[in-house]
Amino acid sequence: MLKRSLHIAGRQLFYLTAISITLGLLLLITAIWLSDQVAERKDEIASWASQQSGYPVEIEEAGLYWLDLIPKLEIRQLKVLTKQGDTPIFRLAKFIWR
Repeated sequence: MLKRSLHIAGRQLFYLTAISITLGLLLLITAIWLSDQVAERKDEIASWASQQSGYPVEIEEAGLYWLDLIPKLEIRQLKVLTKQGDTPIFRLAKFIWR
């Protein structure tokens, strides 16, 4: 009786471990994919920021910053240009949108 109970408990532990590992891998793959998508859309982010501010905005690099398992938008080398778009009004080395 005890041997059978241990066998059942061991099997359930194996299934629980397999499911947990599978879900963890899926979450990791999703996080990597999402980070890549944000990096590829840095021009769209700059365009949106330009529309919102009324000034041309350039972004050198965009990605996700993971803090406490909650992704935050991280932008590096942000430049806001004059209306003519020739000289920067200000530059920001790193910006994290919370």
